[in-house]
Formats: sequence, structure tokens, C-alpha cells
Amino acid sequence: MQLSYSKSLRQQGRKLHEILNFNNTTETKLDDIRLVEWRNNDLKLLKNATIQYVNELEVDLDISPDDRSDYKEIMSDFRKYTGDNFLYWNVRAVNNKEKYHGWKDNLGNSWDLPSE
Repeated sequence: MQLSYSKSLRQQGRKLHEILNFNNTTETKLDDIRLVEWRNNDLKLLKNATIQYVNELEVDLDISPDDRSDYKEIMSDFRKYTGDNFLYWNVRAVNNKEKYHGWKDNLGNSWDLPSE
């Protein structure tokens, strides 16, 4: 799992660098990337697709049982870390009840955190 995670992280880093520097590589402003606010319906679609993808990885038979187990543990630790990382949430003024609203694992257990 560590090797594939590192490989994935390297790819993400390269792509993020490419995205952040895209405007610097074009001659015209017509194709520049701009920061926009997504519509709530689009955010809901993205959230639901992400939840489905994350949950499907936990049961994906193309992934070895050891890697699936590691993935479940990593996701559990990630949820706890982000839930406990108050600076991240406080800067964005996100209430506990909204952090993982609607997220459920494959067993139907809610990711929701207790209200503040």
C-alpha cells in the first residue's frame, strides 16, 4: 500500500503543479483557469460521487485484502485527523455537524461528528 500511495501522491503533486501554473504557460488570457464558486447541486453530485468511490475501494476485489485493510485504516485515521484538526475547520468556520454530513461507510455508519 505504501508504494502505491507514494506513487499516487507523486502523480497528484505533478498534476497540482501543472494546474497551479497553467495560467503562466499560456499566451492568452482567454483560456486562463479562474477560481469559481460551484453551485450547490454540482457540489452535491461531487460529494455523492466521492463517497461512492471511497466506499467502493474498501470492497474492490482488484485490490489485495491487505491493501483494502490498510485503506480502511487510513480512511478511518484520516477522518479522525480531519475531525480533530480544529485549525483547518475553524479557519473555514465549518460546524461539526456539517463536516461529514451525509457521509456513510459501506456498513451504513455515519461519518458525522458530534455537534459542537
